Amino acid sequence: MWKDNDFRELFQNYRVDPPKKVWSNVTAVLEKNRNQRVVLPYFSNYQRFTLVAASLSAMILCGFMLRFMEESPSRIGIAEPNFVAEQNTISLNELEIVNSKTIPTLSSLPTLPSSSITLTKKIRKPSIILPEEYKPFEKDILALAELDKQIAELGKEIDKLNNIEPLQYEWNTPTIAQVQSKTESKANQNWKVYQSQLKDEIIPVPTENKLVEASVTRPKFIERFYLTPYMGANYTQVFYQDKPTNNYFSDKAQFSGQIGYNSGVQFGFQLNKKWSLESGIGLGQYILGFKEDYGTYFRDGHMYIDQLDIPLLMRYTIGLNNKKLPLTLALKGGLIYSNVIFYQINYTDKFNRIISIGSPNEQSFKFDVDKRQYNSMQFGYAAGFDLDAFVSNKISLNLSMLNALVSQINNFPFFGAERQRPIQFSTSFSFGTKIRF
Repeated sequence: MWKDNDFRELFQNYRVDPPKKVWSNVTAVLEKNRNQRVVLPYFSNYQRFTLVAASLSAMILCGFMLRFMEESPSRIGIAEPNFVAEQNTISLNELEIVNSKTIPTLSSLPTLPSSSITLTKKIRKPSIILPEEYKPFEKDILALAELDKQIAELGKEIDKLNNIEPLQYEWNTPTIAQVQSKTESKANQNWKVYQSQLKDEIIPVPTENKLVEASVTRPKFIERFYLTPYMGANYTQVFYQDKPTNNYFSDKAQFSGQIGYNSGVQFGFQLNKKWSLESGIGLGQYILGFKEDYGTYFRDGHMYIDQLDIPLLMRYTIGLNNKKLPLTLALKGGLIYSNVIFYQINYTDKFNRIISIGSPNEQSFKFDVDKRQYNSMQFGYAAGFDLDAFVSNKISLNLSMLNALVSQINNFPFFGAERQRPIQFSTSFSFGTKIRF
């Protein structure tokens, strides 16, 4: 026999709301009562008085019943409901109702045959057959049966909650407090399937060690530029097509090249993988020696030309290997502009016989005859090659050789306008470092 205190202890720590079907059953009972109340305005005064009296009697009867159940629950023949999860049935035991003179009580009622209410997926109204003498109390009996049914359903829900196994969740799965129904369990399973599909669709992206500057966006064409600082040596020859207009040597003079130096920087722009355009600026000193025999004396002199060179070249690159850091050979050719900015001539005259000039033993004299700023503009052709050995993707060691043939700018392009003007042929060797942007 269940007591009211038993139900309170059972639901003392229970905090989950009853399922929706409990409220639907309560709503159905309330609707039924509401429909009955609507009919009241159409009754006569005598009928209304009778209904009010019956209602008061029912309330007094319920009060006595509750008090009677609290004092001696063993006197009422209501068996504990049998919760069968597999068959979903609720058994109602016999009810003893005691008749009195005016209002019958539960203790005087005869025993009702036990009835079984089967709960299926479709909602069906309970079928309870009452004798004719209990018809006036049908409403109260059905209400008690409905309450018993709902208590049985709550008991089933409690058993389901007690039998839930704890789930193991990973750190990245959504937290679920409790799975209270099959719908929530299915939703949890669908979430795991969705996560597995997401992992299959993710494509790993290889990481690269690149420094990305978020604040500065550099145009792509900047990567095609490169520069090459260099320094090296040169070898120079000078010849004339006619008699030279020089006061210090004649056409009988013999010229010999000397070793000079040059340094500067080259700028380049790569048009594609093979072709590139190059220019730059370089400063070099070209040294030329000359000798001439005048009969009584022999002249040995040197000519120093400090010159500014600005080439404009096309470059074609040939790969020599297929390594990650390749070795390349480049052929280049084009035009070159040269401007003489300083000019100097000095020589020494050695006499064949002894003469007395200042000192009786002196037979040679040194002269520094021409040392001045000069502005001689020359124009000509240039050709050569480069050898690049890459030490990284951006830096390579550069070995260069460039030949230049220049003369006065008014002699270009065939060097025949003023034949008495010198024609300079020089070969420059330089070593530098090519740096790509």
